[in-house]
Parts: sequence; structure tokens; C-alpha cells
Amino acid sequence: MTTVADVINWTRESVLDDTDPQKYLWSNTELIHLLNRCYNELVKSALPITDQTTTAITQIKLLSNVGVYALDSRVIQVTNARLSSDTTFGPLNRTTETRLNQTVSDWRNETGTPSEYCPGAYSGYLSVYPKFDDTWEYVGSSDISFVALSKTISQTGGDFSGLVVGDEVYVSDTVTANNGYRTVVTVGTTSFTVSETIVDGTLTSATIRKVRDTMLMTVGRLGTARFTVADIVAETEITEMRDDHVEGLPDGIGKRAFLKPDTYTYFPQKAEYHRGLFEEFKKVVKRDIILLNKPDKSRVPRSGTSIYY
Repeated sequence: MTTVADVINWTRESVLDDTDPQKYLWSNTELIHLLNRCYNELVKSALPITDQTTTAITQIKLLSNVGVYALDSRVIQVTNARLSSDTTFGPLNRTTETRLNQTVSDWRNETGTPSEYCPGAYSGYLSVYPKFDDTWEYVGSSDISFVALSKTISQTGGDFSGLVVGDEVYVSDTVTANNGYRTVVTVGTTSFTVSETIVDGTLTSATIRKVRDTMLMTVGRLGTARFTVADIVAETEITEMRDDHVEGLPDGIGKRAFLKPDTYTYFPQKAEYHRGLFEEFKKVVKRDIILLNKPDKSRVPRSGTSIYY
């Protein structure tokens, strides 16, 4: 498996001719920054990282009376979505808010089991249609309290009897330390206990919503984490990309490294040369992804390009 150190070493040796550690023209910090840039550029152009298992990236917990949810910032494209509880009707329909605005009156306030999703609600967010109704939504107005010792959440005159042991709720509190998902352990009428740690808060204005279902997505995404200089020393493996798809990264680094404004580093002709190599390499990766996803078709050239699929 190729490591981050391998890529940086290849770049210094075969692209930059910068192998003397006593007088590097490009620091490791600079090269790691450029590695992250070209890595993300390659991913965005060819979408080689498909994910449906990384919980933090591919799962969204759907709450009572909430229609818009944050997408993880690493998601480039949502290609499929379904409800965890749905084993009958298949995936949700992908749509746009523009279409819903034109065809469904007041769709943002309609309730029911979500059947459609809009990955481009607004920057960084996804919307569902319809949203779940407000059952198991508890809105407090200076009447919800938290007791750290017993992990109890209570509401003056409230009724939590609809919750059951094992339910998950999301707490949004004016005491921000209490915000987040909590798992119900015991249930009374005006109070319930949770398994997670909470802090004391008396008569706050919190909102508590039950998790009604989980949206499971298949996404194209960026890497789970950016590379750092420490990854060079640790010889961290580049696990989310095939070895042959890593081999072109030194050219991606070189196309920007040779634009560094210094007498010994600024070579726009070399930058252009490596830019061309990297553009060709991106086409190769894109072709590989097309072939992987269309294994049942004979290879024919795509009209107007040199890409076979």
C-alpha cells in the first residue's frame, strides 16, 4: 500500500529534484498542502471514493418536525438514499426544491414518512419531503430541567409517556453542554432518564425531538481526513484510493509547486508540463471508474472523447 511518505519522496525525486533535506526548496508543510489540493481535485473530478459505511458521513438521523439536515462537509454527491426502517419500497426519490416549489403547495410544512430528498437544499444541507410530524417533539419554555447526578430530564406539566426505553432523542438546550443525542433509559410522565452525561440546568428553554428514522446514503466523498506532515513521519498508508490512482499525484503537486514565487522554484513551463500530465492522469482515473461501474458493456469510445467505457 502506498504511503504519504512515498508520494512526497516521489515528488521530491522525480518531479522537483529537491532531495537534499539540508536545503529543501519546498518544505514538507508546503508539499502536504499541495498533496491535499491535488488529492481532492482528483477525487472531485473522478469520484473514486464511494462510501456507504462511514456512519458520520453516510447516515442522517431524522427527527420529529425537522425537514432540513446538515450534510457532512466531505460529501461531494449523494447517489442513493433510503430509510433504515424501509425494507419494502426501496430508495427515496431524488428531487430538487425547485421542482417541489413548482408542484407541491407548502411542501415544507407537509408531514408524513419521507419519500423524497433534495441534496441541494442550500449550501451544506439536505432536505426531505415530507418531514415527520411533530409527535414526540417537546418544546420547552423555561420549564425543562436537567439533573446531572441522576441523568434526568423533566418538564413541568410535560408528558413523556410516549417515549420507550431505547428511544433516541436529540436535545437542543440553552445550556449547550446538554445538546446532542441521548438514549432513553427509563420513562415517567413528566421526566425520563438517559444513559449519557448531562449537566445541571433548571427551567431552561430546551427542545427535545425523537429520532424517527435514519437515512442511509451512498455518497461520493472527499477523504475522511486531510493529510498532515505527521503522516510523512508515520508513513501513513493512503487507503482510500487504489495504488495506481495514487501514482499521478506527484504531477498534481508539481503543477502548483513550480509556481512558488522564488528564483529557484518558479518555473511556469515545468508547472504547465506537470499540469498536462495530471490532466491526462485524471482522465485515466475517470475511465477506470466508468469501467468499474459498467462491467457489462463492451468498451466503446465516448463520443467526442478518447475515453473508452
